[in-house]
Amino acid sequence: MHTRGLLLGLVSALVFLTGCQSAFYKPTGNVLVSYSENQAVPYVLGSSDISMGCSLGQSFSPFLLSFEGSGVDVDNVAILMNTMSGFCADEQASEAELRQLRAIATGQSAEAQDALIAQKRFDAIAARRQYNGYLRMVEVFGEPGESCPKLRSDKDEFYYLVGLINGLQASQNNIAANQMSNVPMSVVNKVGRGAECLDAEKWWGVPLAIKATVWSMMPSNAPKDSNPRALLKEASDIGSEQGVRLSYVFEAEVYKAASDKAGLKRVIHRHAMAMINHPADEKRQMLDAMAAFYLQHLSDRLWTETRGHRTPVGQYGQFWQERPKTPAEPEIDIDDLI
Repeated sequence: MHTRGLLLGLVSALVFLTGCQSAFYKPTGNVLVSYSENQAVPYVLGSSDISMGCSLGQSFSPFLLSFEGSGVDVDNVAILMNTMSGFCADEQASEAELRQLRAIATGQSAEAQDALIAQKRFDAIAARRQYNGYLRMVEVFGEPGESCPKLRSDKDEFYYLVGLINGLQASQNNIAANQMSNVPMSVVNKVGRGAECLDAEKWWGVPLAIKATVWSMMPSNAPKDSNPRALLKEASDIGSEQGVRLSYVFEAEVYKAASDKAGLKRVIHRHAMAMINHPADEKRQMLDAMAAFYLQHLSDRLWTETRGHRTPVGQYGQFWQERPKTPAEPEIDIDDLI
Protein backbone atom coordinates (compact mmCIF):
# COMPACT_ATOMS: atom_id res chain seq x y z
CA MET A 1 0.00 0.00 0.00
CA HIS A 2 2.84 2.34 0.82
CA THR A 3 4.45 1.72 -2.61
CA ARG A 4 1.13 2.23 -4.42
CA GLY A 5 0.60 5.48 -2.54
CA LEU A 6 4.09 6.64 -3.46
CA LEU A 7 3.51 5.86 -7.15
CA LEU A 8 0.17 7.65 -7.14
CA GLY A 9 1.84 10.62 -5.51
CA LEU A 10 4.57 10.70 -8.18
CA VAL A 11 2.02 10.44 -11.00
CA SER A 12 -0.04 13.23 -9.45
CA ALA A 13 3.05 15.40 -9.11
CA LEU A 14 4.01 14.79 -12.75
CA VAL A 15 0.50 15.65 -13.94
CA PHE A 16 0.54 18.79 -11.83
CA LEU A 17 3.96 19.84 -13.13
CA THR A 18 2.95 19.14 -16.73
CA GLY A 19 -0.14 21.26 -16.23
CA CYS A 20 2.00 24.02 -14.76
CA GLN A 21 4.32 23.86 -17.77
CA SER A 22 1.39 24.12 -20.17
CA ALA A 23 0.00 27.03 -18.19
CA PHE A 24 3.43 28.68 -18.41
CA TYR A 25 4.04 27.99 -22.12
CA LYS A 26 0.84 29.58 -23.41
CA PRO A 27 1.26 33.03 -21.82
CA THR A 28 4.95 32.96 -22.73
CA GLY A 29 4.05 32.13 -26.32
CA ASN A 30 1.41 34.84 -26.43
CA VAL A 31 3.97 37.40 -25.27
CA LEU A 32 6.56 36.24 -27.82
CA VAL A 33 4.10 36.20 -30.71
CA SER A 34 2.82 39.64 -29.74
CA TYR A 35 6.40 40.91 -29.50
CA SER A 36 7.22 39.43 -32.90
CA GLU A 37 4.20 41.02 -34.59
CA ASN A 38 4.53 44.41 -32.92
CA GLN A 39 8.30 44.81 -32.56
CA ALA A 40 10.48 42.27 -34.40
CA VAL A 41 8.55 42.22 -37.68
CA PRO A 42 8.31 46.03 -38.04
CA TYR A 43 12.02 46.29 -37.18
CA VAL A 44 13.01 43.77 -39.86
CA LEU A 45 10.63 45.27 -42.44
CA GLY A 46 12.34 48.60 -41.87
CA SER A 47 15.76 47.11 -42.64
CA SER A 48 17.22 46.75 -46.13
CA ASP A 49 19.39 43.80 -45.05
CA ILE A 50 17.70 40.87 -46.80
CA SER A 51 20.00 38.38 -45.07
CA MET A 52 18.53 39.54 -41.75
CA GLY A 53 15.02 38.84 -43.02
CA CYS A 54 16.07 35.46 -44.32
CA SER A 55 17.72 34.59 -41.00
CA LEU A 56 14.66 35.67 -39.01
CA GLY A 57 12.34 33.53 -41.09
CA GLN A 58 14.54 30.46 -41.21
CA SER A 59 15.95 30.47 -37.68
CA PHE A 60 13.11 31.90 -35.59
CA SER A 61 10.16 30.16 -37.26
CA PRO A 62 10.56 26.70 -35.65
CA PHE A 63 10.85 28.21 -32.17
CA LEU A 64 8.03 30.70 -32.53
CA LEU A 65 5.59 28.43 -34.34
CA SER A 66 6.14 25.61 -31.84
CA PHE A 67 3.96 27.53 -29.36
CA GLU A 68 0.98 26.60 -31.53
CA GLY A 69 1.02 23.27 -29.68
CA SER A 70 0.30 25.18 -26.47
CA GLY A 71 -2.76 26.88 -27.91
CA VAL A 72 -1.09 30.08 -29.10
CA ASP A 73 -2.44 31.66 -32.30
CA VAL A 74 0.60 31.97 -34.56
CA ASP A 75 -1.11 32.15 -37.97
CA ASN A 76 -0.53 35.85 -38.67
CA VAL A 77 3.16 35.83 -37.90
CA ALA A 78 3.54 32.46 -39.69
CA ILE A 79 2.35 34.07 -42.93
CA LEU A 80 5.34 36.41 -42.94
CA MET A 81 7.82 33.92 -41.48
CA ASN A 82 7.09 31.51 -44.33
CA THR A 83 7.59 34.34 -46.81
CA MET A 84 11.02 35.07 -45.39
CA SER A 85 12.12 31.45 -45.11
CA GLY A 86 10.87 30.87 -48.65
CA PHE A 87 13.06 33.75 -49.75
CA CYS A 88 16.10 31.91 -48.34
CA ALA A 89 15.39 28.98 -50.67
CA ASP A 90 14.80 31.39 -53.56
CA GLU A 91 18.29 32.81 -52.97
CA GLN A 92 19.81 29.34 -53.13
CA ALA A 93 17.86 28.47 -56.28
CA SER A 94 19.12 31.68 -57.89
CA GLU A 95 22.74 30.81 -57.16
CA ALA A 96 22.26 27.31 -58.55
CA GLU A 97 20.76 28.75 -61.74
CA LEU A 98 23.76 31.04 -62.28
CA ARG A 99 26.10 28.10 -61.68
CA GLN A 100 24.19 26.14 -64.31
CA LEU A 101 24.49 28.96 -66.86
CA ARG A 102 28.24 29.29 -66.28
CA ALA A 103 28.65 25.55 -66.74
CA ILE A 104 26.70 25.66 -70.00
CA ALA A 105 28.91 28.51 -71.23
CA THR A 106 32.06 26.47 -70.62
CA GLY A 107 30.70 23.17 -71.95
CA GLN A 108 30.57 21.38 -68.57
CA SER A 109 27.45 19.30 -69.12
CA ALA A 110 27.66 17.27 -65.88
CA GLU A 111 28.14 20.42 -63.79
CA ALA A 112 25.26 22.10 -65.61
CA GLN A 113 22.98 19.16 -64.97
CA ASP A 114 23.94 19.03 -61.29
CA ALA A 115 23.24 22.76 -60.90
CA LEU A 116 19.85 22.39 -62.60
CA ILE A 117 18.90 19.58 -60.23
CA ALA A 118 19.96 21.69 -57.24
CA GLN A 119 17.97 24.65 -58.56
CA LYS A 120 14.79 22.59 -58.87
CA ARG A 121 15.24 21.21 -55.35
CA PHE A 122 15.55 24.71 -53.91
CA ASP A 123 12.57 25.84 -56.00
CA ALA A 124 10.58 23.00 -54.43
CA ILE A 125 11.62 24.04 -50.90
CA ALA A 126 10.64 27.64 -51.62
CA ALA A 127 7.29 26.50 -53.01
CA ARG A 128 6.51 24.41 -49.92
CA ARG A 129 7.34 27.23 -47.54
CA GLN A 130 5.39 29.79 -49.55
CA TYR A 131 2.42 27.45 -49.85
CA ASN A 132 2.48 26.99 -46.07
CA GLY A 133 2.36 30.78 -45.78
CA TYR A 134 -0.63 30.84 -48.12
CA LEU A 135 -2.40 28.16 -46.07
CA ARG A 136 -1.81 30.18 -42.90
CA MET A 137 -3.50 33.12 -44.59
CA VAL A 138 -6.43 30.84 -45.46
CA GLU A 139 -6.69 29.84 -41.78
CA VAL A 140 -6.99 33.49 -40.76
CA PHE A 141 -9.08 35.00 -43.57
CA GLY A 142 -10.65 32.05 -45.38
CA GLU A 143 -10.11 30.75 -48.90
CA PRO A 144 -9.79 33.70 -51.29
CA GLY A 145 -12.04 33.98 -54.30
CA GLU A 146 -15.55 33.33 -53.04
CA SER A 147 -16.03 36.64 -51.26
CA CYS A 148 -13.88 39.29 -49.66
CA PRO A 149 -12.89 38.68 -46.03
CA LYS A 150 -13.46 41.17 -43.25
CA LEU A 151 -10.22 43.11 -43.14
CA ARG A 152 -10.55 45.29 -40.07
CA SER A 153 -7.19 47.05 -40.13
CA ASP A 154 -4.16 47.86 -42.24
CA LYS A 155 -2.39 45.00 -40.49
CA ASP A 156 -5.10 42.58 -41.65
CA GLU A 157 -4.80 43.88 -45.21
CA PHE A 158 -1.02 43.55 -45.10
CA TYR A 159 -1.08 39.93 -43.93
CA TYR A 160 -3.77 39.11 -46.48
CA LEU A 161 -1.64 40.63 -49.26
CA VAL A 162 1.47 38.74 -48.16
CA GLY A 163 -0.56 35.53 -48.08
CA LEU A 164 -1.71 36.12 -51.66
CA ILE A 165 1.88 36.77 -52.76
CA ASN A 166 2.87 33.51 -51.06
CA GLY A 167 0.22 31.64 -53.02
CA LEU A 168 1.27 33.04 -56.39
CA GLN A 169 4.98 32.55 -55.79
CA ALA A 170 4.37 29.03 -54.49
CA SER A 171 2.56 28.19 -57.72
CA GLN A 172 5.34 29.66 -59.87
CA ASN A 173 8.10 27.87 -57.94
CA ASN A 174 6.17 24.61 -58.01
CA ILE A 175 6.02 24.84 -61.81
CA ALA A 176 9.76 25.57 -61.92
CA ALA A 177 10.35 22.51 -59.71
CA ASN A 178 8.41 20.16 -62.02
CA GLN A 179 5.45 20.06 -59.60
CA MET A 180 7.55 18.50 -56.81
CA SER A 181 5.76 20.51 -54.11
CA ASN A 182 2.22 19.59 -55.19
CA VAL A 183 0.83 23.12 -55.01
CA PRO A 184 -2.67 22.97 -56.57
CA MET A 185 -2.97 25.00 -59.77
CA SER A 186 -6.33 26.25 -58.48
CA VAL A 187 -4.38 28.50 -56.10
CA VAL A 188 -3.47 30.82 -58.99
CA ASN A 189 -7.07 31.73 -59.82
CA LYS A 190 -8.00 32.03 -56.15
CA VAL A 191 -5.14 34.46 -55.57
CA GLY A 192 -6.20 36.51 -58.60
CA ARG A 193 -9.75 36.82 -57.31
CA GLY A 194 -8.53 37.55 -53.79
CA ALA A 195 -6.47 40.48 -55.08
CA GLU A 196 -9.74 42.18 -56.05
CA CYS A 197 -10.36 42.75 -52.34
CA LEU A 198 -7.42 45.14 -51.92
CA ASP A 199 -6.80 48.70 -53.06
CA ALA A 200 -3.93 48.71 -55.56
CA GLU A 201 -3.13 52.39 -54.95
CA LYS A 202 -2.84 51.77 -51.22
CA TRP A 203 -0.68 48.65 -51.51
CA TRP A 204 2.05 49.72 -53.93
CA GLY A 205 0.24 48.44 -57.03
CA VAL A 206 0.75 44.82 -55.94
CA PRO A 207 -2.93 43.72 -56.08
CA LEU A 208 -3.09 44.97 -59.67
CA ALA A 209 0.20 43.21 -60.48
CA ILE A 210 -1.12 39.96 -59.02
CA LYS A 211 -4.27 40.10 -61.15
CA ALA A 212 -2.31 40.91 -64.31
CA THR A 213 0.16 38.08 -63.62
CA VAL A 214 -2.68 35.59 -63.15
CA TRP A 215 -4.24 36.74 -66.43
CA SER A 216 -0.87 36.27 -68.14
CA MET A 217 -0.52 32.77 -66.73
CA MET A 218 -4.12 31.85 -67.59
CA PRO A 219 -5.25 33.99 -70.54
CA SER A 220 -8.59 32.16 -70.78
CA ASN A 221 -9.57 33.69 -67.43
CA ALA A 222 -8.63 37.25 -68.37
CA PRO A 223 -11.37 39.79 -69.14
CA LYS A 224 -11.95 40.47 -72.80
CA ASP A 225 -9.66 43.18 -74.23
CA SER A 226 -7.48 43.16 -71.08
CA ASN A 227 -3.81 44.08 -71.47
CA PRO A 228 -1.86 42.38 -68.64
CA ARG A 229 1.50 43.88 -69.61
CA ALA A 230 0.12 47.42 -69.59
CA LEU A 231 -1.45 46.75 -66.19
CA LEU A 232 1.83 45.37 -64.88
CA LYS A 233 3.65 48.53 -65.94
CA GLU A 234 0.96 50.61 -64.26
CA ALA A 235 1.35 48.58 -61.06
CA SER A 236 5.14 48.95 -61.14
CA ASP A 237 4.83 52.70 -61.62
CA ILE A 238 2.58 52.91 -58.55
CA GLY A 239 5.17 50.99 -56.54
CA SER A 240 7.96 53.24 -57.77
CA GLU A 241 6.20 56.35 -56.52
CA GLN A 242 5.59 54.78 -53.11
CA GLY A 243 9.05 53.26 -52.68
CA VAL A 244 7.95 49.61 -52.52
CA ARG A 245 8.75 48.07 -55.91
CA LEU A 246 7.36 44.55 -55.48
CA SER A 247 5.25 44.83 -58.63
CA TYR A 248 8.39 44.88 -60.76
CA VAL A 249 9.01 41.27 -59.71
CA PHE A 250 5.71 40.14 -61.20
CA GLU A 251 6.19 42.25 -64.31
CA ALA A 252 9.68 40.86 -64.90
CA GLU A 253 8.55 37.26 -64.33
CA VAL A 254 5.89 37.62 -67.02
CA TYR A 255 8.49 38.72 -69.57
CA LYS A 256 10.87 35.98 -68.43
CA ALA A 257 8.16 33.32 -68.78
CA ALA A 258 7.48 34.56 -72.32
CA SER A 259 11.23 34.44 -73.15
CA ASP A 260 10.96 38.13 -74.08
CA LYS A 261 14.50 39.28 -73.28
CA ALA A 262 14.04 42.72 -74.79
CA GLY A 263 10.98 43.32 -72.63
CA LEU A 264 12.77 41.97 -69.56
CA LYS A 265 15.69 44.32 -70.13
CA ARG A 266 13.29 47.27 -70.31
CA VAL A 267 11.70 46.28 -66.99
CA ILE A 268 15.11 45.95 -65.33
CA HIS A 269 16.23 49.33 -66.71
CA ARG A 270 13.05 51.01 -65.45
CA HIS A 271 13.54 49.42 -62.04
CA ALA A 272 17.13 50.66 -61.89
CA MET A 273 15.99 54.19 -62.73
CA ALA A 274 13.18 54.00 -60.15
CA MET A 275 15.69 53.06 -57.44
CA ILE A 276 17.70 56.17 -58.30
CA ASN A 277 14.75 58.54 -58.53
CA HIS A 278 12.54 57.31 -55.68
CA PRO A 279 13.82 56.34 -52.21
CA ALA A 280 12.50 53.20 -50.58
CA ASP A 281 9.72 53.50 -48.02
CA GLU A 282 11.62 53.56 -44.72
CA LYS A 283 9.09 51.29 -43.01
CA ARG A 284 9.07 48.75 -45.87
CA GLN A 285 12.71 48.69 -46.93
CA MET A 286 12.89 44.91 -46.60
CA LEU A 287 10.14 44.37 -49.18
CA ASP A 288 11.80 46.80 -51.58
CA ALA A 289 15.19 45.12 -51.06
CA MET A 290 13.70 41.67 -51.70
CA ALA A 291 12.24 42.96 -54.96
CA ALA A 292 15.64 44.42 -55.87
CA PHE A 293 17.24 41.03 -55.23
CA TYR A 294 14.88 39.29 -57.66
CA LEU A 295 15.45 41.93 -60.36
CA GLN A 296 19.21 41.82 -59.76
CA HIS A 297 19.15 38.06 -60.24
CA LEU A 298 17.28 38.38 -63.53
CA SER A 299 19.89 40.92 -64.65
CA ASP A 300 22.66 38.54 -63.54
CA ARG A 301 20.94 35.77 -65.48
CA LEU A 302 20.93 37.80 -68.68
CA TRP A 303 24.56 38.84 -68.23
CA THR A 304 25.68 35.29 -67.41
CA GLU A 305 23.92 33.83 -70.44
CA THR A 306 25.74 36.26 -72.72
CA ARG A 307 28.97 37.20 -70.95
CA GLY A 308 29.53 34.33 -68.53
CA HIS A 309 29.45 36.51 -65.40
CA ARG A 310 27.04 38.51 -63.24
CA THR A 311 26.05 42.12 -63.77
CA PRO A 312 29.23 44.21 -63.37
CA VAL A 313 29.40 46.42 -60.30
CA GLY A 314 27.73 49.75 -60.93
CA GLN A 315 26.08 48.58 -64.16
CA TYR A 316 22.71 47.34 -62.92
CA GLY A 317 20.11 48.44 -65.46
CA GLN A 318 22.70 48.55 -68.25
CA PHE A 319 23.44 45.87 -70.83
CA TRP A 320 26.23 44.87 -73.18
CA GLN A 321 26.54 45.46 -76.89
CA GLU A 322 25.48 42.31 -78.71
CA ARG A 323 28.15 40.39 -80.60
CA PRO A 324 27.75 37.31 -82.83
CA LYS A 325 28.52 33.91 -81.33
CA THR A 326 31.75 32.47 -82.72
CA PRO A 327 31.91 28.83 -83.88
CA ALA A 328 34.51 28.08 -81.20
CA GLU A 329 32.07 28.75 -78.36
CA PRO A 330 30.68 25.46 -76.97
CA GLU A 331 26.95 24.92 -76.86
CA ILE A 332 24.83 22.70 -74.61
CA ASP A 333 21.19 22.03 -75.31
CA ILE A 334 19.32 22.87 -72.08
CA ASP A 335 16.73 20.20 -72.89
CA ASP A 336 19.44 17.55 -72.54
CA LEU A 337 19.91 18.53 -68.88
CA ILE A 338 16.32 18.06 -67.77
